Amino acid sequence: MANTYIIGQICGFVAWIFFLGSYHAKRENKIILYQLIASILYILNYYFIEAGAGFWISLFELIKTIGYYKTDKDKYIFFYSLPIYGVIIYFNGLDILTLIAVCGSFIDGYVMLKSKKTMVIGGILSCLLWIIYDACFLDFAGVISDSFIIISNASILINGFNKYLHRNNVHTVKPMYISKSTVGVIDKLDKQLLDKEYRWDKQTIEKLTRNKKYSYILLKDKKRVIGYVNFLNIKQEIYEQMIESTTIYDTFNEEDVIDYKANRASYLNLNAIVTRDEYENSNTIEKIETSINDYIKKMKKKRYYIKEICSFSVNHLEEKILEDLEFEKIKEINNECYLYKKTI
Repeated sequence: MANTYIIGQICGFVAWIFFLGSYHAKRENKIILYQLIASILYILNYYFIEAGAGFWISLFELIKTIGYYKTDKDKYIFFYSLPIYGVIIYFNGLDILTLIAVCGSFIDGYVMLKSKKTMVIGGILSCLLWIIYDACFLDFAGVISDSFIIISNASILINGFNKYLHRNNVHTVKPMYISKSTVGVIDKLDKQLLDKEYRWDKQTIEKLTRNKKYSYILLKDKKRVIGYVNFLNIKQEIYEQMIESTTIYDTFNEEDVIDYKANRASYLNLNAIVTRDEYENSNTIEKIETSINDYIKKMKKKRYYIKEICSFSVNHLEEKILEDLEFEKIKEINNECYLYKKTI
């Protein structure tokens, strides 16, 4: 048995260990680090067992995944990268094994843009194709890891979606600007999760936030947006009106929301913290709180000096996060809403 084959198998098994470890890591940077290491080891696995299509697809998916984590343009990345599959087929030859690997990768990428149930079913189909591919190269590490995923996904389908199973895939993204498609996703989340009196229409979201820098922290499960935190950088006089208000103040004119300016004091309204109900657990709350603190630090590094932040809490999630972040409770607006303030 060739030494390179043995090295490839070792890389594959170690990659699987790191992949499993990422599901149990508590910090977002460790999750990303473990999955990055696993991806690199899977690339080496295919390289050493001389599985050309597997090698190039794994390398391609690593680059694509980094794009998913760094931006909110998942659909654009997926669809604009489709020609790469044609390049891989061209250089590896139009054979059945290459087509199986390409189809497995395509299905996995496509279903990530769909509903959770579609993701689970698509994941099973994708892994079945990869098991066939890996088995043809006697890649036992690949067969075992893909079988594990199939068993996990089948368990989800049998027992129903378990909100804790994939909780460590949840991570945050802080884009400078959000795209028009993401505005649509936010609008859809609002309609599903917020009472009518607390949500804006799609046009208002786009008018007040789309072209404003650092308006959102996006909460994602792998590549799917499952929640967000919205910041509005508002004029000082509007901020002072909010502090004095005896009702929820969330009706803004376009000129009330301004861009950050270096070396200027900023007054923020933390307008909303929204996440799907099935993700409301301690893990997600910790990541939201960490991302808000990181946001404040990031603004300071850019010389955008946040002086005060205020927020109206309208649910238990917002109330808990604001109190964990040591916001001061200013007053009760009504039985379900409180006004909070934090001086930086």
